[in-house]
Amino acid sequence: MNLLQAFINRTKTSLVYKYAIVFLLGALAPVFLLGAWSFWMSHRALHMHISDSAYQALKEKIDYSSLLLQETESLIANISSVEDISLTLSQESAELGAFDKLRLQAKIGYILSGYINIPGLEAIDIFSANGNQYHVGESLQQTSKHNLVMVEQLVKENQESPNSIVWHGIRQNYNHPDQFSLIASRRLSAFDPVTMDEIHLGTIFVQYSVTAFNQKFIKNVQSGVTYIIIDAMGNCIYSPNPDDIGLPYFQRNKLEKKSSAPNFVDARLNNQKVFLLTFKTEYNGWQYYSMLHSEYLQRVNGANTKGTLIILGIILILSIVINGNFFRYLLQPINTITNALQEISANRYNLHSKLPNPHHDEVGELIKWFNSFTDNLIEKENYQNELHTQKELAERANEAKSTFLANISHELRTPLNGVIAVAVLMEKTSLNSEQKDYLHTMLQSGDILYSLINQVLDYSKIASNKMEMKPTSFDIVKCCDKLVSIYCLQAEIKGLKFNYGKPHDASLIVDADELALQKIIINLLGNSLKFTRQGEISFNLSWQITSTNMAIVTLKVADTGIGIAPEKQELIFRAFEQADSALAKDYEGTGLGLAIAQQLAQMMGSHIMMQSPNPEVIDPQNPGSVFWLKISLPLAYSQVPANKMLKPTFEPNVAIRFSRPLITLIVEDNQINQKVLSSILNKFGIDSVLASDWMECMDIVQKRKFDYIFMDIQMPGKTGLELTKIIREKDKVTIIIAITGNALKEIEEQAFACGMNAFLVKPIRSNELEEVIIRFLPKDCKVIS
Repeated sequence: MNLLQAFINRTKTSLVYKYAIVFLLGALAPVFLLGAWSFWMSHRALHMHISDSAYQALKEKIDYSSLLLQETESLIANISSVEDISLTLSQESAELGAFDKLRLQAKIGYILSGYINIPGLEAIDIFSANGNQYHVGESLQQTSKHNLVMVEQLVKENQESPNSIVWHGIRQNYNHPDQFSLIASRRLSAFDPVTMDEIHLGTIFVQYSVTAFNQKFIKNVQSGVTYIIIDAMGNCIYSPNPDDIGLPYFQRNKLEKKSSAPNFVDARLNNQKVFLLTFKTEYNGWQYYSMLHSEYLQRVNGANTKGTLIILGIILILSIVINGNFFRYLLQPINTITNALQEISANRYNLHSKLPNPHHDEVGELIKWFNSFTDNLIEKENYQNELHTQKELAERANEAKSTFLANISHELRTPLNGVIAVAVLMEKTSLNSEQKDYLHTMLQSGDILYSLINQVLDYSKIASNKMEMKPTSFDIVKCCDKLVSIYCLQAEIKGLKFNYGKPHDASLIVDADELALQKIIINLLGNSLKFTRQGEISFNLSWQITSTNMAIVTLKVADTGIGIAPEKQELIFRAFEQADSALAKDYEGTGLGLAIAQQLAQMMGSHIMMQSPNPEVIDPQNPGSVFWLKISLPLAYSQVPANKMLKPTFEPNVAIRFSRPLITLIVEDNQINQKVLSSILNKFGIDSVLASDWMECMDIVQKRKFDYIFMDIQMPGKTGLELTKIIREKDKVTIIIAITGNALKEIEEQAFACGMNAFLVKPIRSNELEEVIIRFLPKDCKVIS
C-alpha cells in the first residue's frame, strides 16, 4: 500500500487519471456486487420454485376436493329433481294425523334411502315448510331431537343466497350435536299450475363426513408443507391439529402478516415464521392454505448462503483496503483545509502560516488556492480595520450633529413660544378690525414658523422610526385655505402673483394625519416661495371619489422660480443638501424641508413627484418647477363627487313617532360621526347613549338594555365585528346595526356572519335609517304617526 501511495504522490498527472488507476485496482467491488446480486437471484429463484411447487400441489388438492364436493352437489341436484318428493311434500298439511305423517315420512325415506350408500355421506334431511323433518340415516323415524335453531339459521342462509346449492361449510351436526359435518343445502319449490306462483315446499340438507373428506384430501402430502382449509365463516375444516376442526382457526392461532403478494403471504404463525400460499374458491368461499415453514427453506438454502457469504466477505475486505487508502490520500488534505477554515471562522488561525504542498494534481491546486486565500484575508483584515476606524469617526460626527440639531431646535422654540403667547394676550385687548386682521395673520404665521422649527426634530423622529401617523377627521379644503391665506400674503409682500385652484364651494372630509399633510404643503409652498424671484406661484387642489369610499387627492405646486438642473434633481430630497451649494448664501435654509415632506408622503403611502423646468414657463432664466403629490385618503363621512359637491342634508321624516320611548347605543370612535347620527335619531324622538371604544361599550351594555345598537366596524382596540361576537354570546335579541365607510361585499358578509342584523354605509341617510328602525321595531312598540 505504501508503494501505491508513493506512486500517486510522485506521479505528475491529473487526479482523474489517478482515480481511474485506483478504480481498476478496486474492481473487486463490482464483483462483490455481482456476487451479492447472483446470490439474491438464486435464492429468490429457489424460493419461487419451492413456492410454485407448493402452490401447484395445493391447486391439485383443491381440484381433488372440488370433485368430492361436486359428488355431493350432484346428489343434491338428483334428489331435488325427483318429482315424487315434491308431490309428497305438496300433500303435507298441518291437519294430517299421526298415521298420515308417518306414511309421508316412510315414503320420502324410501325415496332417499336409494342415495344413502355414497361413501362419506352421513345423512340426508328434508325440512318441509311446515317444520317436519324427513331423515335418512340411522333410522326412518320422524324425530324432534334435531337443533331447531341451527336448522332455522341454515334455512335462512339458503334463502338469502343467490346460489342454487349453498355450502354452509363445517357446522355442528344438527342430528348429533357432538359431531361436525360439512353441510350443503338446496331449496325445494314447485309451481302452482293455476297461478304459476312459486310454492316453497322445504329445504334439502346433505351432511358429509368431515373425517372422510379430510382422509381423501390429505393424501400425498409434500414434505415440509402443512395444509389448512377454512370455510367461508372462518371455521377450520382441516388442520394437522384435530382440536382446530370446527372452530375459528385464526382466533386460536395468532397470525401476523409481514408482507403479501398475490396468493403469497410472509407471516408469523404462533411466533413461528411461515410462508403462506393461499387460494380461495369462488363458488363456496373456502380458503385453502399451504404453509411452508422457514426451517424447511433455511435447510434448502443453508449451504448456498454460507459459501456465498465467505466469498463476498473476502471481496469486501479487499475493496475496503484498496479504496480506503486512495480516499485517505484525497481526504487528508481536505480535512486539513476544513480544520483550518474552522479555525479562521473562530479567529484562532495564524493567517501567516502556510500549508505544505507535496502534491502535483488537483489536490495541490486546492492547497495552493487556500494559501492564496489566506493572503487575501490578511489584506481584507487590514482594510476592515481601517473601515471600522472611519465608521466610528462618522458615527461620532453624526451623533454630534443630531445633538446639535436637537439643542438648537429647543433653543429656538423657547423665544418663539413667548412671541406667540404675547400675540394671544394682545388678541384679547381692544383692537380695530385692521389690527385684528394683522394679529390673526401674525398668529397663523407664528404657528407655521413653530412647525418649521420643529422640522429638525421631525427629521430626527423619522430617521429613528419614532414618527407615528395620527389620523383624525378634517376638511382638507379648509386646511389648504388656511395655509394658502398665509403664503398668499407672503407672496404679495414679495411681489409675486399667487394662484389658488380648487373645486368651487366644495368640502372634503377625510381620515388622515392633518399635521403631516400640513407639513408637506408648507414645505412645498415655502420652497417655491423661497426660490421664486418674479412671476407667480400656483397651488391646485383636486380629487376623485372612488367606489370604495376613498378620495384620490392631488396637490400641485408650480412656480416660475430658478428651476432645478436635471443632474441635481436627485439631490433635493436628501437631508441637509440643496441642488446648488452656491445658492446657500442667497437662499437660506436647513436643507430638510423636501426630505421631511418626501418621507411623510411615503409614510402616508404616496410619493412626491417633480418636474423642472415647468412646461408652462418659457423664460430660460427662470424655468420654474412643478411638484405634485397624489395620495389616497379614506373618506370620513358624506362625500359626493367634486364639482357637484353639496353639503349633505340629514333631515328625517319628522312626523314619525313611536308608541313608547326607544333608546339606542351608538358605538363610534369619531366624535363628528357620533354627533351626526345622534342628531338624526333625536329628530325621530329616539334618545342615544354614546360609547367611543369597545371597553366603554361593554361597560354600558352590562348595565342596561337597548332597543338598537349602532356599531362602527373600524375602531381601535377591538373592531365592531369582534365586539358584536362578544355581545352575541349573552344577548341574542338586541338589534345590532353596522355603520361603516367600507362598502365592500365581503365586509357586509362578515357583519351578518358575526350576528349583526343590518348594514348601513356612511353617509347614513335619514330614509335608510328610518327604514331599518321600522323593519326591526320591537314587538311592544308601534309607529303612531
